[in-house]
Amino acid sequence: MKIPPAILREVITALEELQGTEELGVMGIVKKSDKNEIRIAYQEYQGARAVHIRTWYYHEGAREMRPGKGITFKLERLEAVLDALRDAENLLQEAN
Repeated sequence: MKIPPAILREVITALEELQGTEELGVMGIVKKSDKNEIRIAYQEYQGARAVHIRTWYYHEGAREMRPGKGITFKLERLEAVLDALRDAENLLQEAN
C-alpha cells in the first residue's frame, strides 16, 4: 500500500485519533483520488482487535467501494507505526 506524500499528514492525524481509544469503527477517511481513499479503522475480527489502514477503491462499474491493499496491526504497535510515518514525513520535508 502506498501513501502519497501529499496526504501523509492526514493519515498520521487520523492514526493519532486512535491513541487511547477503545471505540471500534472507522476513525478517518483520506481521499487519494476520485476513485480511491484510505480508511483508518479500529476493528474486531475473530475476537482480536486491530488497527487497519487500507485502500478502498471503486471497481469497474461498481457502486460501492471495495477493500484493497493495506496493513493490520495490534493497537499496541500504533506508536511505532506513527513514529515511522513521522520519520518519513520529516525526511520528505528535509528533501524539499
